[in-house]
Amino acid sequence: MAHKWFKKVLKDEKPTNSKLQGEKLATFKNFSKTSKLKQAALTAISVQASPDDIRELKELFMSLDVNGDGSLTISELQESLRGKENGDTIL
Repeated sequence: MAHKWFKKVLKDEKPTNSKLQGEKLATFKNFSKTSKLKQAALTAISVQASPDDIRELKELFMSLDVNGDGSLTISELQESLRGKENGDTIL
């Protein structure tokens, strides 16, 4: 979510017409290698989610991503769950 392409799309800006290269291309290739069931589930979620849902999920993800690297580690998830057990709210 920290990638400039996502930031542009989430801000309702049009992405540039750049060619897919390097890490971007690898990400799309990896998605195509995922199981058809997982692809269908991710597609269904993305189609059903409202802009408010997406904004809320983004805020939740960013609050869990403590180091801001754009991915969640097991330790970040565990820390979040520990906070919830102590009565803290995630958002």
